[in-house]
Amino acid sequence: EFVNRNGTTTVFSASNLFDGDDKTCWMTSNNGIGEKLYVSLAEGTKNLYIVNGRAENNTLFYDFGRIKKLKIYILAGIAEGENSAASFERLKTLKYKKSKKIKLEDSSGIQRIEFPFRWKSLRSFRKNALKKFRRENRRKLKKKSVKLRAEYILVFEILDSYSGDENNNLCVSQLRFSETDKTGATSEKGPKIYVSEKRDAVLMDTPEKTGAVIDQNSRLIFQIVEVSKDSEWFIALCIPAATTDTNIKTD
Repeated sequence: EFVNRNGTTTVFSASNLFDGDDKTCWMTSNNGIGEKLYVSLAEGTKNLYIVNGRAENNTLFYDFGRIKKLKIYILAGIAEGENSAASFERLKTLKYKKSKKIKLEDSSGIQRIEFPFRWKSLRSFRKNALKKFRRENRRKLKKKSVKLRAEYILVFEILDSYSGDENNNLCVSQLRFSETDKTGATSEKGPKIYVSEKRDAVLMDTPEKTGAVIDQNSRLIFQIVEVSKDSEWFIALCIPAATTDTNIKTD
């Protein structure tokens, strides 16, 4: 991640890839070639969606580097305990035998990448990876009662980049995934509806567009209470951002 003058990576953190906002991005400290992104992957993922470059506007898009070619491969991550939402966790990883090279268009629009591996083979790979780990650590595991799990990790390795007009630091704005159920049929999920505190707005993501504004008001704090299963409707609370009255009006 690019380190800014304040010595932090917050502005261009890799977490920006998942905030649903094209105005933020992940930026590398160089042209990005050889850099890798490790992403937890849900079983049944059907498509990957990527917004390449610094997509905030057309000028910034061409000012900075963008991904030209990348390689995608899968790891099985073996860990102890139940599923964890922790940001950092020690994993023993084993690599799936196949990989796929992808060339991206030099465009700021959302690009779809069809998931390149067969889930039937990946399920066997994960099962065998867990067996191998248990076999290799048989004595250690025997001493303590440990529940193991194996999770899929998707790796993006950058192979080549489009050069920026002003700066070769490489940028990527968004990553998203669509999933299928275990029978292989595509899930009929509606658009993603969420709150962006940075933009004081309720936003919506669809395969065609990220960060579409449903409602925006800098004088309000939004909180989503419920979204229907088909995303046809949602309920949100709207609370004044600044108030001196103890009787706060909530819509």
